[in-house]
Amino acid sequence: THTHTHTHTHTGSGMPCPVGRFCEGRTALAEPCRCDPGNFCPESSSQTEGKPCPEGFWCQGQDADKEPCTSEVGFYCHMGSSDAAGMECPAGHFCRGGSHRRQPCTCPPGSHCPAGWNGTADGDPLDGVECEKGSFCPGNDAEPLPCTAQPGNYCARGSGHGAGAACPLGHWCAGTTALPMPCTCLPGYYCPPQSSDTRGVACPQGSICEGASNGLARSEERRVGKEC
Repeated sequence: THTHTHTHTHTGSGMPCPVGRFCEGRTALAEPCRCDPGNFCPESSSQTEGKPCPEGFWCQGQDADKEPCTSEVGFYCHMGSSDAAGMECPAGHFCRGGSHRRQPCTCPPGSHCPAGWNGTADGDPLDGVECEKGSFCPGNDAEPLPCTAQPGNYCARGSGHGAGAACPLGHWCAGTTALPMPCTCLPGYYCPPQSSDTRGVACPQGSICEGASNGLARSEERRVGKEC
């Protein structure tokens, strides 16, 4: 006589709750999710609030699944997005649009990626654009910062450090975010490089200074008149 023993194992673990539903477990059945826009119920959800929509997708809420973002270049769908058009790419990043995630810029010093940056036809879009006058850009994903130059210096376009550069001949610079201003000195005076005062300094011997922003010129061959 042969005895056959059949063992049936019942784990009671059930099946994963489907997308768009939440399951409280035990004998409860799957119920439609009732989450807010920007959230969705992924597989195996146990709460109706769901989870935030992941970056690169948008979620209309309720029992709908996440959908790929359809944003234009220069925009992206952030985590928790409820709009397929997404939002403007934040400063310091580059956005390819669609379901692509934002990427941190890798700008060299003197450049930055402005908000809504979508690159250019030539060059690497992660290189950004040249820093504006009166600011300096440390590079990478950093935003432009106000120039911290001392009087007599200024931050030109493309500055990569806050100390800036020397004020040009014929101009004076107040420092910080101020740009070079034409000198207004009287004849006999001029504004040398790195001037911080519009009155300038006395013209050196052997030179001609017409004042204002004209700078100085050598007087080696100057002739006041001819002898009779």
